[in-house]
Amino acid sequence: MNSIITTILALLALFYILGKSADLAIYHLKIIAKKLGIGVFFLGLTMGFFTSFPELAIGINTIIEGVPNVSLGNLFGGLMVLFGLVLGISIYLQRKIDSDYDYRVFGIILLFLFVPILFGLDGTFGTIDGLIITISYFVILFILYYRQKHTINIPHIIDRKDITKHTFLFLLGLVMVLLVANFTVHLTVGLLSYLPLSKFVVGIIIFSIGTNFPEIVIAFRSWRNNAKELSFSNLLGSGMANILLVGVFSIMRPFSIKIDNSYYLLIIGIAVLLSLLFLFYRTGRSLKRGEGLILIIIYLLFIVTQIIFEESI
Repeated sequence: MNSIITTILALLALFYILGKSADLAIYHLKIIAKKLGIGVFFLGLTMGFFTSFPELAIGINTIIEGVPNVSLGNLFGGLMVLFGLVLGISIYLQRKIDSDYDYRVFGIILLFLFVPILFGLDGTFGTIDGLIITISYFVILFILYYRQKHTINIPHIIDRKDITKHTFLFLLGLVMVLLVANFTVHLTVGLLSYLPLSKFVVGIIIFSIGTNFPEIVIAFRSWRNNAKELSFSNLLGSGMANILLVGVFSIMRPFSIKIDNSYYLLIIGIAVLLSLLFLFYRTGRSLKRGEGLILIIIYLLFIVTQIIFEESI
């Protein structure tokens, strides 16, 4: 009993540190964006790559251990968590998220998130698949940068020491989020061992929600810091990074996967989720509270369906 109480108190302390670390990163990222004239949306996409480091670590370990399917399920399943649970709750709490990005560019990003899943229908992820995914990622990133680079106001970039200071503090906050989130997930796993939960449910928490914990923290602290577009773009950036990692791992070591009903359910779930997200965004380049609730429901239906399937085997 004492160990449980100690763990809970430690978790509360870590959550507080997580919040302050995320605030530090968000505050200085906003300053960097303002000083360089670069849109917060683009910087949020870039930050999404860094917040995907937990997925990178798990992927490398699973490749070394010869079980890449674990990483693949985590990376693809993470899309459901990011755009169903996290984005849905974020939109619901914020009531509305606006963005000035062209819906056609947004559609290209969503296609990049979905199409690589179809590559696995032949039961393999090979070098060619990996190269297509990796090259596509950097092409999209270049397009996004090129579309907004004209907003960079070079004459205002005067004090390089000031920019360096804010960049250092942003990276410090981001690194603290990643490190503290890792400790938090480990403590949570230990706490869950005391509860009567199935391995499947614990697996969802550890690999899907656990590895996306930095994105969850950034999303909700962005809401608190009045940086709604940052929470949205960070989730997009993290989702893109997940797919990039699938490509990189396929190049490093091509692997076979088992195509079963669970994989088909994943394809259907992501297709429905991303299609709805595109339709919602296309209407006024914004996401509204009711639409956030629908995304949450889609995620919950996906989880329930997977649990039912798991129990029927």
